[in-house]
Amino acid sequence: MLTQTSRILFLFFFLLPLPLSAAQQSDPVLDTIDQALEEYAAQQYSGAADSLAYAGKLIRQQKGEALGQTLPKPQEGWTAREVISKTLGGAVFDGGLSAERLYLRGDSSLNITILTDSPMLQSMIMLFGNSIFTTANKTLELIHGQRAVVTHEGTSGTIHIMADKLFLITLEGNAMSRDELLSYANQIDMENLLQLR
Repeated sequence: MLTQTSRILFLFFFLLPLPLSAAQQSDPVLDTIDQALEEYAAQQYSGAADSLAYAGKLIRQQKGEALGQTLPKPQEGWTAREVISKTLGGAVFDGGLSAERLYLRGDSSLNITILTDSPMLQSMIMLFGNSIFTTANKTLELIHGQRAVVTHEGTSGTIHIMADKLFLITLEGNAMSRDELLSYANQIDMENLLQLR
């Protein structure tokens, strides 16, 4: 039988919570914000502003990576390049975030881009409810319950999806049928994408 001392040692070594790993203990965003607070309290205002700006960049970087995770996996017979996530500059995009991925199959290619946090989105919204933009090769449709403009002519096509007025998803395919293009559009993880507000 276990003695009282043995029971205490057992509880100490086996029931004591395990220490967190370094990754679990540290969050670079929170660490940078804490640093900004310390600098602000010390009246180091330039340093505090710089730290907060850096924390913002870290957050946008994480959001860009999360955007990329909503892009579809390559379908059978296709390969895909690594996801490219980046912050966009210039007057048009003004700090917007994008994630894009290139898919390949023989002579066929498909590029899917997700754009968010850009003022350009507001100017694009009117395209998704205006019938004057529809032609024999361009139709308005719903994909994942979101408004989309589908264009296909010959073996090339483009799909623009405006998701919740926050995300512009563009699919540009070459040497692809309309059904193949729509199949990729329907594999975008829209549920998780809409959570990245």
